[in-house]
Amino acid sequence: MSEVIVNLWAIYDAGSRVVYALAGRCYEMEGTEPQKLALLKALSRHDHRNAKRYPVPKRFAIHYGDGVRKEGVTYLNAISDPNVNLFEEVTGLGEKRIREQLAPKLLLE
Repeated sequence: MSEVIVNLWAIYDAGSRVVYALAGRCYEMEGTEPQKLALLKALSRHDHRNAKRYPVPKRFAIHYGDGVRKEGVTYLNAISDPNVNLFEEVTGLGEKRIREQLAPKLLLE
């Protein structure tokens, strides 16, 4: 059975460790989980150049010590927190739209 799989990136400033953009590239593919992961890993070496970029959602914000609040950014540790759902908007494009517009069909036998 075919499934939508996604490579995701958080684009961040290494000095401040602040994420300021997100990116993703979707594919539709059949195969085992190890095959899908291997394909995503192989494609990730070049996919980041062509991945569609998205702003960090405005529900994320950083509050600085001087009272300034900046929306649309978050700290890098948010990518590993499963409760944060940082990539929710990126992956929430809808499977139908992904299949129709973004995903070249890849089949592994």
